[in-house]
Amino acid sequence: MKQQASHTTSTTTRAPRFAARPGWLSYFSLGGWAVVVVAIVSTVLVVLPEDRAESDVTLWTFAPPHARMYEPILEGWERDGSQGSVGIETLSLPALERRMLGGFMSGVPVADLIEAERRVASRAFGGPVESVGFLDLTDRLREDGLLDAINESSFGPWTYRSRVFGLPHDVHPVMLCYRADLVEAAGIDVAEIETWDDFARIMRPLMADNDGDGAPDRYLISFWPTYIDNIEPLILQAGDGLFDDDDMVSFATETNARVIATMATWVAGPDRIAADVPEFSAAGNKLKLDGYVVAALMPDWLSNIWRQQLPELSGKLKLMPLPAWEPGGRRTSVWGGTMLGIPKSAENPDELWQYAKRLYLSPELSRSLYTEGDIISPVRAHWDDPIYDAPDEFYGGQPKGRMYIDLAPDVPRRTSSPFNKMALERVQDAAHPAQPRGGGRPGPHRCGTRGSRPRTAAGGRGRGPRAHDAQRHRDREARGGPAMSDTRHGRFAPYLFLAPFLGVFAVFVAYPLAQSVVLSTRQMFGPTASVYVGMDNFRFLLQDPLFHKAVRNTLVFTAGSIFIQLPVALGLALLLDRPGLRGRNALRLVFFAPQLVGLVFLAVMASVIFQKRTGVLNQILEEVLGNRLGWVLQSGPWLDYPWLESQVMWALILSALWMYAGLNMVYFLAALQNVDRSLREAASIDGAGVVRRFFAVTLPAITPVAGFVVLLSVVGSLQLFELPYILLNAGGGPDNQGLTIVTYLYQSGFETGDLGYASAIGWVLAVMLAVFTLLQRFVLRERNA
Repeated sequence: MKQQASHTTSTTTRAPRFAARPGWLSYFSLGGWAVVVVAIVSTVLVVLPEDRAESDVTLWTFAPPHARMYEPILEGWERDGSQGSVGIETLSLPALERRMLGGFMSGVPVADLIEAERRVASRAFGGPVESVGFLDLTDRLREDGLLDAINESSFGPWTYRSRVFGLPHDVHPVMLCYRADLVEAAGIDVAEIETWDDFARIMRPLMADNDGDGAPDRYLISFWPTYIDNIEPLILQAGDGLFDDDDMVSFATETNARVIATMATWVAGPDRIAADVPEFSAAGNKLKLDGYVVAALMPDWLSNIWRQQLPELSGKLKLMPLPAWEPGGRRTSVWGGTMLGIPKSAENPDELWQYAKRLYLSPELSRSLYTEGDIISPVRAHWDDPIYDAPDEFYGGQPKGRMYIDLAPDVPRRTSSPFNKMALERVQDAAHPAQPRGGGRPGPHRCGTRGSRPRTAAGGRGRGPRAHDAQRHRDREARGGPAMSDTRHGRFAPYLFLAPFLGVFAVFVAYPLAQSVVLSTRQMFGPTASVYVGMDNFRFLLQDPLFHKAVRNTLVFTAGSIFIQLPVALGLALLLDRPGLRGRNALRLVFFAPQLVGLVFLAVMASVIFQKRTGVLNQILEEVLGNRLGWVLQSGPWLDYPWLESQVMWALILSALWMYAGLNMVYFLAALQNVDRSLREAASIDGAGVVRRFFAVTLPAITPVAGFVVLLSVVGSLQLFELPYILLNAGGGPDNQGLTIVTYLYQSGFETGDLGYASAIGWVLAVMLAVFTLLQRFVLRERNA
């Protein structure tokens, strides 16, 4: 008893170990406070503005060469004190587009001046004039006499409903560049060429088959209907265009039908004269150096790029006006364009207008545009500069600048409609000779598991929660720690930890989801204008042939993922699971390596693999098969087989196979290594062969993992976007053979500006994903039962 009393006394009189610690510190453990400190510091660093030199005016541009031209002019302003400082920010074209449209839609500040390329600027033109995010410059241009001082057609892409919203940067007339060394060696006089029919007839002797392989050694013109930029200049040159004066689609004309029919004969059939020689690529440059094509469309800015990328052709090229579509017709067209605009949200618009005029209309910029970029200024007063008369040795000593200026007044006017790209895609489908033919991307997905907590049976001996809490209270007192009554605030700690996540979830997930429901009931006209349409978006969706095609293509790609990609992945896993396999780790790395370099890089590599003539796949097929399998080729050698035109879906499926078979292999391999080997050995002893053991032992054991992989593949395939976007140049390919649901959603929301219709597409896709997920869970549950 004495010992017990002594022990009791020592226990009750011992001072608590942390009695001196302030009460507020007990809210979190040491690790919890470390997390809080890191969160506070990182938040402060993010919120604090960047330490950068402040400028009076900020200008966004997408072109580094433009920024280099502007810098010396702007620095001169600062030195002489005639104008405030201008800070230039160079953004990629997609980044500039997102930031510009994001600012226009949300009302957040953007740059004071925005230099936008034609297709980016057109995103702002939709709905009422009041909804355009750029400042209306029409009255200012008229007061300053600039509507007459600037080449009239240069205003077209920036004019919406008869109001001008941008100051033109260029004219961009188009001529025809040809290999003068080849043409003159053949004794051809280009002065005899007036029309495109003359061009095909007079130049045809250059298409001789000297190597006897049954195909011409070269073609007459670099043109292919898969490139919209090839089609638009020729449509505009013919005169009718794709839109009327009110920016309404109007391309069903006799002239356009004749032009489209002629373009189709250029790329297919016995009168073919065109070849696919892409710009801005090493493969295309190699074909140009080899003389694979005789001529190409040449806007002023592209002539500078050829000079930089193809110095070997110096003196071998010359320029001539475009052949007309009919005698006496227009001998030029237009390709590209840039403007300088002032956002409505900018302060001091009058001051910014002075900045814009002084920069874009200055003689210094006109000279820099031509000397550094071969670009013709739209300011007519500058066209008398003798710099344009200087002979250009790269183009056979011709006065290239003067030749472009002589054609500038005849450049056709263009539309500012955001639907221009979609209209061109319909023309592209009509001009392409390929017949329509009928890809999965396993992506990152969340997979949750559901568990249960053991419960005490009724009448059992388990302690209830109150008894458990009371015992914890007594234990704390016995250890000398604070009683539960003193740490009642501890029960709020989990909610404090959850608060950041819940805040982020509410702002970036819950609110956008709710807003998308609202948007799905509205028709959007550009960034801000909209009208309530109820369920009309969903009704139109059920009748939209493009959406039907996108769904069909997506389901075909999904089937390819399940029935081609997954069996290959399982086969690779079975190979690596073989006992005694040499080089197992090296093979595993090789199969999984595509996942280590990123989807964008792999998609770019796939586009190189499937290229005509220079593509790796066609090179291999040409060496192995030669001219065999002619029923597949139809005409021409394997080198010219157009995978990305005639077999778009197979190109997508094979690309996805290369990208994701290794990832799915890892899942299957992990499942195979968990199969009980004693079961396999027992089956082998019973006389079961390899195939019987696989279906009777291995496959049932890996079924749960296989179901998970199927779910990933299907969900990833239904969300397919990045691969066709990169592989097919942000489109759906010829006749929309590669158009997927998410690609169509992107086109509807961010290319045509109808976020309401895009939201409706998104919710239909969400329902499809939910239905498949529930169906898959039901099937697995029934199988397990």
